[in-house]
Amino acid sequence: MNEDAAASLALDAYQALQGIGEDVAQIKGANSDVLAALESLRQTNAEGFQQIIARDSEISIASDAPDDSASWVTEVRSSTEVPADFFTHLMGFQ
Repeated sequence: MNEDAAASLALDAYQALQGIGEDVAQIKGANSDVLAALESLRQTNAEGFQQIIARDSEISIASDAPDDSASWVTEVRSSTEVPADFFTHLMGFQ
């Protein structure tokens, strides 16, 4: 890679990082607006806000389910002859 190509690549990377920084600032601004609105709602209508929290706390979330992943076993069988390490490589690829 010559010096001009390297300088061009560095400039492109810098511009991409600036764009990412602007996107992050916009997301941060939007999230702070949402948090401010929620705080305002909580302060002006505490009872209604508490009812929403109580209602939502009754909803089961997938992460609340017990973790039974330790009891899962995946078995792969094939009637076609493949190399012994084929499935290991296949699962590594996945």
